Parts: sequence; structure tokens; C-alpha cells
Amino acid sequence: MKKRAWIAFVVGCLFLASCAQGAAEPAEEPAGETKGGAVVRAVYPKADGPWIWTEGEEPRLLAGAVNTADVRLSDDGNAAAFTGGTDWELYIASITEGRAVVLLDRADLDALTPEGGGFVTIGQFDFGARSHAVYFTTVTPHPGGPQYDLYRVSAGDADPARIFAPGEGGPFTFSPDGEWLTVYHPDELVLARPDGTDARAVHAFSGDSPMGSAGPQIVWARDSSGFSFLSPEGTGQGLQTISVRYIPVEGEPVERMTFQGYPGARLAPDGITVVYLARNNGSTDVHYVDSDGRDSLFASFDERLFFMDWAPDSSRFLLIADREQPDSPVPVYVPYVCAPDAGPVRLTGQPSAYPAYWAGGARVLFFADGLRLWKQGEEELLIDDGLSANAFDVTLLYPV
Repeated sequence: MKKRAWIAFVVGCLFLASCAQGAAEPAEEPAGETKGGAVVRAVYPKADGPWIWTEGEEPRLLAGAVNTADVRLSDDGNAAAFTGGTDWELYIASITEGRAVVLLDRADLDALTPEGGGFVTIGQFDFGARSHAVYFTTVTPHPGGPQYDLYRVSAGDADPARIFAPGEGGPFTFSPDGEWLTVYHPDELVLARPDGTDARAVHAFSGDSPMGSAGPQIVWARDSSGFSFLSPEGTGQGLQTISVRYIPVEGEPVERMTFQGYPGARLAPDGITVVYLARNNGSTDVHYVDSDGRDSLFASFDERLFFMDWAPDSSRFLLIADREQPDSPVPVYVPYVCAPDAGPVRLTGQPSAYPAYWAGGARVLFFADGLRLWKQGEEELLIDDGLSANAFDVTLLYPV
């Protein structure tokens, strides 16, 4: 289980699964952490390079590097990838050896320049599921933007392998077993093998859909039998019909539910429960749509809210309030732990905290003048301060 340091953003009730002849149903998912004794491992950037922290141990420098900006951990927690260096290269480092190896240097990135030209940088990057191979997309800010491509590179490779050409790849996710991936490019969602074979379009969005360049949030079933996502049926950012769709890796798609909500709704790990935010002149209503399609007003805030993260068992979620300070340009972010059967509870007494992500069923990692751990029933822990960016990645280590 990994959490990313960025997540963007559910009233009707109608299950249509029974109407889809031969459609595979999503598999039942276990709640929370399925193995005991898991410890948290996190990687994060500081001025001298990426640092690593394992619960119960002291944080340490993983590898020396300048300009470390973004970091990723492999599923097994034994490798870290990060961007940095004088030309924003891509590196990989072994957690045990602590030695960084360049995966992509400036010459490698320049070789990926599209026909229209432009300075190539790395867009999304992450490890493949159950793998130490790193997948990445590219961006050409001037001119261009996202190239909607996909490449793979591993330590020792002479050149990155192209999985999808520009316009055919894009933002990606992996099935938990590593056998499948999804990619999104404007108006189309594609399912394929990690090497690009067996690729097929599984959903088309309307040309004026408010999907955005990152595509839909993808929620894979734990057994990798398929994935769920939200599909807005309208245009713009106003109230509209949104459907919860399930795409099995084998079988026909299922529309599981529709509701009236706003783009930016967030689907829980169970693949059916939804939270959406209704904003109005600076205030925000938080709506909760349960697995039976019942929409209820969870809470109202006299401030702007952002959705942050779902707990892995879908029982709770994190919201962050954006509290503007009239005499200061510096924003104040206040995170709340929310449960459908209880009101929102402030996560921390720190004046401002952002971002915040679940690390297992009863722990939250968050940034507040340093990296901190909230653990239910225990005192808040300051892991490390002096981070060069409020970016981090986390995984759980299970005893063998």
C-alpha cells in the first residue's frame, strides 16, 4: 500500500450491475490492514538529498544529491526513486546500500524531445507494482505540456524503453499484482499489460468532460480483478450526474451507481463509497454517498475545503480546511479526521499542516514544520524537520 503526495478532490441511488449480462462483479475487499505488525517507512527530500525513516528507527540520509524535489518508494520499501541534481535527473537508490544510480540524465531526456521541440522534463514517475523498474511520463513546458507518453527504465538499462508513444500513454496506475496498468489521455482510458501489450480502450469520455489532464481517480480491487472510477456525465464544474463504473480485466464493464454531485468527488478504496464537496461563496458542504447510494450531508464548513485521502478500509477520510489569513499571504491549512458516524475531529494542534495521508488503518503522516506521524491513541511524533519540500512517499513493511 502506498500513498502519493498529491490527490485532487458524491445523490441518486441505482445499482445497474444486475442489468449487465455476464458482467464480473468486483471482488470483496478485506478491511484495513490485512497483516499484523506492519511498520511505516517513508522517504522525503531535504537539502542534502532524500532521507529515509522507518518506524522505530532514527531517520537517515539515503543518498547525497542536490535539488531533490520528489520521491517515490517501491512497494517492498527497498528502493527509492527521486528527481534532483543540477539538471533534474532521475535517480534510484537501494535502501540498504544507500547509493544513488542515475536512471535518466539530461542527455537521456533530450533524446525524448518530441518533433515540435521543447525542453523535456519528467512528469509522473513511480515504481511498477512489485517491481524496481521505474515508469515515467514526460512534459515539455515550453511549448507543449503533457506528452501523454509512457516509458520504463531500470538500473543498468542503456536507454529507457518506450511503452506508449506520445498521445497514446499518459498518467498511469498499476494493478496490485503488477499484471495490468491503466493509462489516460484526453477523452480515453486504456487498460494494458505493463509492457504495453494487450492494450484496449475501456472507456471514452466526452470531449467537454471536466476530467482534467490527470484523468480519473483509479481504484483497483485488491485482487486485481478490475478497477473502479468516477465518470462525470456533464460539462464544467457544476452539479451533474456522476456514475461509478467498474471495469473488470475480463468481462464487460458495470455501471454500479449514479448520483448527483460535483467533479472532484473522491472514490473510497472499497470502489463504491463516495465523498464530494459542494462549495458556495467560500463555504463548503461535505456530502457522503454510501454503498447503497444514499446521499447525506456529513458536515458544513464556513471555509474552503480540500479532500485529502481515504483510510485504506474506507471507514474514515481526511479533509483540509483552507483558512485565509487577512494579514498574511501565507495560507493556513487545518486537517480533519472524518468518519461517517462521527463529526470531523482536528488531526493536530499544529497551526498549519499540509499534506496529510493515511499510513495504514490508524496512522497518518503529515507535514507541519517537518514530517510528523499521528497514531491513534498516542502522542504525535515529529519525525524530522528541515524538509526542502512538503513531499513524501510512504509504504508499509510487513513481517515475513
